[in-house]
Amino acid sequence: MHIEYGGYERVGEADVAFVTVPTENTYEVCTKILKLMKKNSLLVDISSVKTGIVETIVKELPKNISYISIHPLFGPQIRQPRGENVLIIPAKANGWLSYLVQFCKDLGCNTTVTTIKKHDHAMAIVQVLHHLTYLSFIETFNKLAPEIEIEQIQTRSLRKTRAIITSLAKNLDAILTIQRTNPNAQSIRKEYAEVVMDLCKADEWTVAKFKQGFDKLKVR
Repeated sequence: MHIEYGGYERVGEADVAFVTVPTENTYEVCTKILKLMKKNSLLVDISSVKTGIVETIVKELPKNISYISIHPLFGPQIRQPRGENVLIIPAKANGWLSYLVQFCKDLGCNTTVTTIKKHDHAMAIVQVLHHLTYLSFIETFNKLAPEIEIEQIQTRSLRKTRAIITSLAKNLDAILTIQRTNPNAQSIRKEYAEVVMDLCKADEWTVAKFKQGFDKLKVR
């Protein structure tokens, strides 16, 4: 397995070109390097949102270039991705799908082949919703307790939450891009707001339903 980092000047040498740029730049970069790729090679992007990107890239594909869109569900800080998940969308695979699936498996990753629609719906839940809970916590906390010396009063649980927030802050631009561009984000945020309002009632039925919800997300 021979992998090298390179800019536009190296694209013409590659059998497989991975485009690892921010989601909002994916289409521009991909369409540029398509003109530089050699015949029968494969283009792979790793954008976090697929709608509006994958379909437009497919329209720009030369007949002799293949294209697969993937989404590694982990960040660049992970050095050994064994056990991590990768979603794969074979936009125009032309026989390259099995190669790419095996490539990911050789790295120890779990792979799932899916579609644009299914990917973006799933990511609206596991990314948009997940990030939204932290974003809303940060905003609410800072609004209610702007002058609190948090180090002196935090619980162990809050300390862990702050560690996650610190990690998310390093990818804030990507998080906000997903919030803006995932086609399901608005409906997810609306549903989240409705659930929060239900929980504010704190009646017996709401509390019972809330407790049941823990079962699905327990780490097993």
